Amino acid sequence: MHEQELITVVQLCRAVEPSTDFKERSRRLIAALPQKRPTWIEVVSRELVENLKFTFSLALASFILVAVFGGFAYWRNFIPGGRFTNESRELLSEAEQINLGIELGEAEYFTESAREMTLLLGEIRKPEEVPVDDLLDQIIF
Repeated sequence: MHEQELITVVQLCRAVEPSTDFKERSRRLIAALPQKRPTWIEVVSRELVENLKFTFSLALASFILVAVFGGFAYWRNFIPGGRFTNESRELLSEAEQINLGIELGEAEYFTESAREMTLLLGEIRKPEEVPVDDLLDQIIF
């Protein structure tokens, strides 16, 4: 088909309209259909179903959010065997011992350094020299 022939076919199709007899018969058939109004029980049951669907969807969304943002990590406390297994208890006790060892080592180091500082300060300050406090008093006053 050429372009011109296609245009003429489309223009012919635009002019197509239903007959007046078809229009009137269709209107009468549509108007004759029984119009059923729902009873109040049907309305209430439909609203109840819609409310339940909304409630369940909201509950499911809440459950998913709790699960995603750490709910499963919290729920493992309730799993038989508790939160800590034997292996994790051993690791915790080992970590506490390491911490204690580090703290004891630091305390020992600070004690040694304090002794060394005391000895050094004792050597620096000799009784025959003028005390620092006296020098500062002379400068200030």
